[in-house]
Amino acid sequence: MKLGKGIKGVHGLYLARTAGENTTNKQALPYTGNRLYNTLFEHGNYPTWTVGNGVYESNATEIEGTFAPIRNWLHFSPLFNDGYGSFVGNFFLERFDPYELVGYVPDDGDARVMKMYGSGYLWDNEHYSNEDPTRASFFNGHSDDHALCKLISNTTLSTIDGSTQMSNTGLWIRYEWTQRVYVPVTAASITVGARVKISADDKLRPLSFAGISTTQVDSSDERHVNYIAIGANNPSYTLPTGTLTGDQGEYNWNGLSARPDDEPSSPTNGTHTPYHMQGTAHVTEQAFLDQDNFEDFQLIEFTFVPERSVGETFNHVNFNIFFAENASYMDPDLEAAAELTGGFQVFDPYVKFNF
Repeated sequence: MKLGKGIKGVHGLYLARTAGENTTNKQALPYTGNRLYNTLFEHGNYPTWTVGNGVYESNATEIEGTFAPIRNWLHFSPLFNDGYGSFVGNFFLERFDPYELVGYVPDDGDARVMKMYGSGYLWDNEHYSNEDPTRASFFNGHSDDHALCKLISNTTLSTIDGSTQMSNTGLWIRYEWTQRVYVPVTAASITVGARVKISADDKLRPLSFAGISTTQVDSSDERHVNYIAIGANNPSYTLPTGTLTGDQGEYNWNGLSARPDDEPSSPTNGTHTPYHMQGTAHVTEQAFLDQDNFEDFQLIEFTFVPERSVGETFNHVNFNIFFAENASYMDPDLEAAAELTGGFQVFDPYVKFNF
């Protein structure tokens, strides 16, 4: 029987579905070191258009539509498009060549590739402005209040003020799927990675980028970020790194908290992870890679030493899959927002502790 080309993931080789036969995916090799859950996106969840930020669901199965979660994953997007819900851009693909789109029908048990994409549109919202780069500029800290979530989540600008326009090419709006993982006190380092792809016919636009990142919060409430980004070859911008303060500290890599005081060990069903809008960010770029080298699935991976100042009880790391859309591509006129954003495909992400 003819088999499609399967993706060889970190967990081992997953068998492709036999042509004409609806067989179940099988895991050839266990990977007991992985601390993430639902890395194969196999529980039939299919969120569309809008999802609540930071809401955790541990047993969602075959749930689709607006406000539907991905089991075990936390959603973050500062682009509010439906009252209190925020934009979610993802499809699911079959995990064998030619990686066709999975129909909008839940099918619990089948491993899938997740494909993230951008909005292209600054949605109108009666509660929170999606056209104000200074939204929540006055706030630093942790909060559940959507009004205190900054719109701009990455920037190359040194100052963002009332004169800054959303058409500025130095602004990005970033969308993420996140898992928060407790860091054992004896872990010497952390290794994270995933299999990723950007198809030749679905390239990211020149100013957008995507990838994986980790975030931690230290005892001074400062944010520590490591990331691998993938974008255009020889990009016209350089993302700021090192210790960032002022507007660069506030408007780079903000998102969900990695140290929610109400959940010191692990999330439970229905709990909510608040936002963390920091004043200072410590940012390490592990790599910025050329998207032309990812027309088929490739492994990206990095290792880092965890931040320890918060002590054992509150020491978490957030693992994030992200898509950062340049604000200049996002039109306030829906009819004008016609150009495709490109797509970032992800399979089998992982977090591993090294002792």
